[in-house]
Amino acid sequence: MPGKGKIFCFLEKYACSKADIIICCNEERANIMQKTWNLKEKPIVLENVRALSCEYDKASLDIKYKDFFTSKISVIETGGIDLERGTLQLIKSMKELNDVSLYIVGHKHDNEYRKTIKFIKSNQISNVYIFERVDLGELRYLVDRSQIGAVIYHKNDLNNIYCASGKVYEYIYAHKPIIASENIPLVNICQKYHVGVANDNFKEGINEIIMHYDLYKDSVMQYAEKTSVDMYLSEFKDILHKRIDDMINCKR
Repeated sequence: MPGKGKIFCFLEKYACSKADIIICCNEERANIMQKTWNLKEKPIVLENVRALSCEYDKASLDIKYKDFFTSKISVIETGGIDLERGTLQLIKSMKELNDVSLYIVGHKHDNEYRKTIKFIKSNQISNVYIFERVDLGELRYLVDRSQIGAVIYHKNDLNNIYCASGKVYEYIYAHKPIIASENIPLVNICQKYHVGVANDNFKEGINEIIMHYDLYKDSVMQYAEKTSVDMYLSEFKDILHKRIDDMINCKR
């Protein structure tokens, strides 16, 4: 549908102009919305903070995956295959990395999957493994077995440029440094908290993490220890209640 994106932008702007309280998913979007729409107050931020907390049967999963995770470093990408976001670029970087394997979890048997398999075979890449969707317990097991988490987005629209990735937090709360694409929120969290590297040259970024793994791991641990999903949601609730109280007092 031509112009569909513009229609939704108009509807969003209209809805925000009528709202008493606006909530959005990261600081970058909040700043843009306040500036673009001349909002009196910056939207309240509710990031997609989450953790993988499901239990799993380690003994049975150890048997299932006994032939995997044999490299020194395992990189995991839990968002499945998305060619627009850069899955092939991430896969290609594996060819030039020593004793590193990539695990992509969550693929569907579609055209993108077939293109990806063809790409792997034609480039003779032997250290990339693609798994179908698994339940959250098994996903947590796979993340636990890995050393680095990958988060990649494209930059073809504002929604992805200012991505709000929950997988960043899944990796952090699993104590895994992240390799990320150079999207603004991902760059910001990596630079501010040193929890990983945002570099579109994935080979270079992964090597940087490997070279200084203990430092990145320590930063991730410190971040995870200082906060939690429950703590974050509690703080958000307090902010929201204060904004509501202020709004009610102003209308009296």
